[in-house]
Amino acid sequence: MHNFAGLVLLSNPKCTQDGEFLQSVIAIVQHQPDKGSMGLMLNRPLRLTLNDFDEQRWEDFDTVPVFKGGPVEQKRLILTAIEWGPKHHFLKWYLGLQTQQISQLLSKKNAVALRAYCGYVGWAQGQLEEEMRKNFWLPVPMHPKEVFASKNTQLWHKLMFLFHPTNVLFNQLSINPSMN
Repeated sequence: MHNFAGLVLLSNPKCTQDGEFLQSVIAIVQHQPDKGSMGLMLNRPLRLTLNDFDEQRWEDFDTVPVFKGGPVEQKRLILTAIEWGPKHHFLKWYLGLQTQQISQLLSKKNAVALRAYCGYVGWAQGQLEEEMRKNFWLPVPMHPKEVFASKNTQLWHKLMFLFHPTNVLFNQLSINPSMN
């Protein structure tokens, strides 16, 4: 069994022509083969900040951007910090943080990106493995500077061109063959 935690998945244009996951970029933040998986959509900014939710609670972090994390529990706000070392040798996700924990992380010398997500993407036991076998998702390596660029709505295109260019060309073709 492969552990998918830490991977970034791109929706395969051959499998998702429309709907919730069209051109989605999802970071797998938890994967337990016997329980299921959890991911967060990285390229669905909501043009909101934590201040839009509760200006008193977040103190100095009220400008943290909020993204649509996925279709599951969309009313749940998940505050995250993504920390990576100077040479990108490690990456850590922190989920469900409080302001004191954020302050401690920001005092370190490593790079930290703060984001909040409404909802998440969830897979039941074995579901992600099955979708990977069917090529619904195209894995790409984690590149923190690119992946966590603020409000990067073009992230899917950028990563597809870098890692799966033939799939992008397929996606650029019209559904109607007479238009090609």
